[in-house]
Amino acid sequence: MINARDITDRKEAEEELSLRNREIEAIFQALPDIFFRIGADGTILDYGSGRSTYLYAPPEEFVRKKVREVLPPEVAEVTERSVREVIEGGKPVSFEYDLPFPGGSRRFEARMLPVLEKEVITVVRDVTERAALISSLLESEENYRVTFESTGSAMVVLGLDGTILDTNQEIQKLLGYSREEVVGRKKYMEFVHPEDRENVKRYSLRLLKGELKGPARYEARTVRRDGRVLNTIINVSVLPGMGKSVASLVDTTEKKNDELELEARAAQLRDFLDIAAHELRHPATLIEGYAMTLADFGGEMSPDELTRALSAIVRSVDKLTGVVDDLLDVSRIERGFMSLERGEHDVLPLL
Repeated sequence: MINARDITDRKEAEEELSLRNREIEAIFQALPDIFFRIGADGTILDYGSGRSTYLYAPPEEFVRKKVREVLPPEVAEVTERSVREVIEGGKPVSFEYDLPFPGGSRRFEARMLPVLEKEVITVVRDVTERAALISSLLESEENYRVTFESTGSAMVVLGLDGTILDTNQEIQKLLGYSREEVVGRKKYMEFVHPEDRENVKRYSLRLLKGELKGPARYEARTVRRDGRVLNTIINVSVLPGMGKSVASLVDTTEKKNDELELEARAAQLRDFLDIAAHELRHPATLIEGYAMTLADFGGEMSPDELTRALSAIVRSVDKLTGVVDDLLDVSRIERGFMSLERGEHDVLPLL
């Protein structure tokens, strides 16, 4: 008696499954990652190493063993917890961890995917270089931020369209806005006085076209949040290849006000000197006239005429002395050397 069964379908299914496995294995071998098949209880069922040479232990020491028997406790704990999350939730889970090697610690990224009801595939990639690069970038960013904040100048980083990309604390004090209020939200030209915007645009275009070598330096009025207008000197440099420029602003308002005050005081001094010269010239002319008269006709003049001439000279000399005393008083007042004496005085003669 012969019992025959058609197993053609099963054979085809087995061949297709074998083909699929070979395709998956070929993919595993082509990628620079390590693959682990892990059971629900944390047992490492199988692995594929691809081109990576960073296996924490030889295969015979971890295949068919639980992760807690192979990996450091803290790494094993997060691995087992992630396996449970993937199996229970049916969604991928990623985490990073460090493992010690003879040449130093290395960092890995693990991505777990559900494949069967009680198994997960864990794709492990060596990200040591990437982590080192990120760390270097973070350190560089920190150094940049420290330098940016420690210059003592009000500084702002601008995009090619004038959008504010970064600010330091000094510019925040100068403008009256917080960093969050301006970065990516406002353009620098919004803070330039309307009457100065065309001039600033001309400088900016020449700088972007390369017509100006080195930092562009110009003066423009800057408008604060509270509406107060500041006189500022602005230095702008283009950052090559970055599509950005950096500008520093120096508030010269107080200096400008001092200059205006000095100009006003100089004008007052000129006016005063003109008046003083006139006041001095008049008595001096009188003295000169009476002196020439006495020299030419003194022998022919009567005693009364001589007395009147000499009295006029004395009055002119007194007037000159008064003008000189007034000039000396002004000088003392300007230098803060004027001393005042309190007392009671009749003001009627002064009215």
